[in-house]
Amino acid sequence: MNQFFFSIVVPVYNVEKYLRDCLNSILLQTFTDYEIICINDASTDSSYKILTQYSEEYSNIKVINLDSNHGLSHARNVGIEKSNGKYILFVDSDDMIVPNMLEVLNNSINDESIEILYFNMEIRDAGNWAKENKYEVEYDEYKGIYRGKELFARFYINKQMKIETVRQAYLKEFIMKNHLRFYEGIYHEDVLFSFLSAMNAEKVKNINSELYIYRRRDGSIMSSINVKRMESLVIIISEIFHYWKEYIKADEIEEVIASYLNDLVKQVKKYKAYFPEHNKLNIGTKADQFIYNLLFQDDRGKYFYIDITKEQIKYIKKYRKIVIYGAGTVGMEVMQFLEENNIFNFFFTVTNKEVNAETVMNKKIYQIDEIKEIWSTALFIVAIEKSKQHTLKEILKDKGIKNILLPNMK
Repeated sequence: MNQFFFSIVVPVYNVEKYLRDCLNSILLQTFTDYEIICINDASTDSSYKILTQYSEEYSNIKVINLDSNHGLSHARNVGIEKSNGKYILFVDSDDMIVPNMLEVLNNSINDESIEILYFNMEIRDAGNWAKENKYEVEYDEYKGIYRGKELFARFYINKQMKIETVRQAYLKEFIMKNHLRFYEGIYHEDVLFSFLSAMNAEKVKNINSELYIYRRRDGSIMSSINVKRMESLVIIISEIFHYWKEYIKADEIEEVIASYLNDLVKQVKKYKAYFPEHNKLNIGTKADQFIYNLLFQDDRGKYFYIDITKEQIKYIKKYRKIVIYGAGTVGMEVMQFLEENNIFNFFFTVTNKEVNAETVMNKKIYQIDEIKEIWSTALFIVAIEKSKQHTLKEILKDKGIKNILLPNMK
């Protein structure tokens, strides 16, 4: 029998700077029938000391201390097993929740045994608060109760995916019945968990309110580009593909899943562009390795975001030094266009090198201030998404850079 209505699982690892904010935001809840389960994943800073202090003061805080670091998925799985609530929520220890979050969730459940409740979040980025929907797309209200597959498809079609488990509340009985756990040892574990949850749920509901506060910060797992993120996505693709072929037969969602997997493949190829020398999958099974090899038979692939004309190519060839401003997807495609036209005298630059990889496609990435000596002579190709091109062009002009090219975007 459940002792609480909500169990809030908080994995903790070296977050002494943010942990008090997180716990305080939970303790301020207007709905009080909840427990907080903190899993200290062998932190090496003062996080465990902070947790001990809070647990001594508040009886509804339980602290589980792990002897060695196992990662986010393992910590969440421990939290699931130790939870005593009817519903489980996951809160990352560097984030916060709004004071009436649990009250809103409780009112939305309305004794209907909803298996998953989805909600929105606010984002704190560099000290500024913003709505999560930065592309200003109107959110569908999604009123009523849906099957998980149906709402997943609607989210995907409307480009409003909610894959983060921190903005989903789960009926514990549903999790246990379907043997849902986070895949351990990978990044992007939310992608797989939320997919499998949606596929198994018969009653889900969306709340069109910002209840979770996500703190985007440098140094977090999601702010870094590394090989393991790429490898993890290969594992996830393999798991989703297996589930699709095993359990979803002639279903109306098949087309959505195929398109979703295709998006994940594109993301993997984007990561691979940063690590062209990496040719072995270090995690997963033989089947995952096989999929990895298939994905990169054409190692670079094409992204088809830009269309550099013949006239532009002739113009580019006039310059002895070419700077690709932007080291993401668009920048990589610009690089591919240049090399296909036998142009190799280029390099990458970004505004802030600290939040980018050291290299892309074996090319070093420079911070723009490091190359002041060529500002007046080099050609700068603005390789970012179309909506931001003209803004960046004005920024470059303010720096005194005159030779600027905006590639045509498809």
